[in-house]
Amino acid sequence: MASREASVVTGEPGGFEVSIGSGNQNDAQAIVDGLFEAAAVLDERAAPDEGRVCVLSPRQYLSLISSVDTNILNRELGASQGDINSGKGLYSIAGIRLYKSNNLPFMAAYNTDVTGENNDYSDSNATCCGLVFHRNAAGVVETMAPQIETTSGDFHTQYQGDLVVGKLSMGVGSLQVSVAGSLQAK
Repeated sequence: MASREASVVTGEPGGFEVSIGSGNQNDAQAIVDGLFEAAAVLDERAAPDEGRVCVLSPRQYLSLISSVDTNILNRELGASQGDINSGKGLYSIAGIRLYKSNNLPFMAAYNTDVTGENNDYSDSNATCCGLVFHRNAAGVVETMAPQIETTSGDFHTQYQGDLVVGKLSMGVGSLQVSVAGSLQAK
């Protein structure tokens, strides 16, 4: 996880973790306080205001809408007239754009590897309950765009079909870990 990595640039700080208190992973006010602390860290590390993101579990995101004073809710009126009950009323806290996702290493719930597969994504996430980062924290490189090859007459007629092969070559990694952080319930 990038929030635990050391920087490859000498003198630049590594990733950061913000503690919201033990057992507070679903405490809306603790999450808000943690986001303000994360915003302060990002400010101190000169991260641009544009591109700051926080990813929370759906339960945390909806808890923020239902539990915290309305001063953090988005009051932009549009076609939906600021429909808070739909869950679309929460846009950002402390200048950090909020998203919800089921694909988080939330409190070590989804971090096991599968035997026989070369995909060891296991990590110690026993207290991780959210990610806070700037878009410069990670990058994706694509060396070969998606390609599809289909056979024609050279595939044996006994198979009664075409062979389709898809190819893609890409990589993902940490870039500027000083702007990568996580919320920790510890």
